[in-house]
Amino acid sequence: MEAALILLSKNCGFTQLTRAIKTEDEAIEFFKTFGLLNLRRRRCTCGSPCLKLMNAALKLKFRWQCASKSACGMTFSAIKGTLFEGTHLSFLQIYDILLHFFFRQNVRLLMVDCGVSEHTCIKWRDTFREVCHTTITKYSTKIGGLGKFVEVDEAHLFRRKYNRGHRIQGESVWILGGICRESKERFVVRIAKRNRASIYAALQKNVLKGSILVTDDFVVYHGVDKALGFLAHETVVHRTDFVNPIFREIFTNTIECVWGKLKRTVRRGGNL
Repeated sequence: MEAALILLSKNCGFTQLTRAIKTEDEAIEFFKTFGLLNLRRRRCTCGSPCLKLMNAALKLKFRWQCASKSACGMTFSAIKGTLFEGTHLSFLQIYDILLHFFFRQNVRLLMVDCGVSEHTCIKWRDTFREVCHTTITKYSTKIGGLGKFVEVDEAHLFRRKYNRGHRIQGESVWILGGICRESKERFVVRIAKRNRASIYAALQKNVLKGSILVTDDFVVYHGVDKALGFLAHETVVHRTDFVNPIFREIFTNTIECVWGKLKRTVRRGGNL
């Protein structure tokens, strides 16, 4: 499928993907290819298997019907129990919304390009965020490994300018992230507090033993290598240098770059 091949390539672009899907049937095949639309044979609530009841007037051209008519004879929509249950949008419209979400377009542009309301835009962006979160949680693996450098740092996403104005809920959002220099694999997780217990728990869950941890000189990291089984723990003191003056490979610039991109995205519209 053309859209799937473009999306999996390194040089996929918004215009290319827009032109790749032109019909409703192509949009349906796209969602089926990436597992967002599951049309495998279902079972009825009575426990009996279901059969396809063809109907050309429906979005997917069929409904499910209980095979045991003597039991209940129940029929239900083919999209029941999927992401698309209850929507009145076409699959082509939802594909366009997905592209705007994927390329981090703001809500106003999405409303104009896709011809949908602000409420609908926000609803589908939240849905796609949930899919991303579920997928990442399910397939996440630890980064690093024996002798590999893993840069780790914590960040605060929201802050009042000059500490003025009303205190907002987002001010309590602290995140911890890490990136393996060799593989470019990374993790970003929310932590309850910027303390030793929260940070160590996140590191233990996301970084392999035997890694070489590189952090700033925040006091909670002292002794982390012995506590969690890392090969070594190297620090850079940001008050004086961004790169360790003696060992030039000791720096946290890579993870700091990740924070820069993340914060620009938040400021631009919060499409995370």
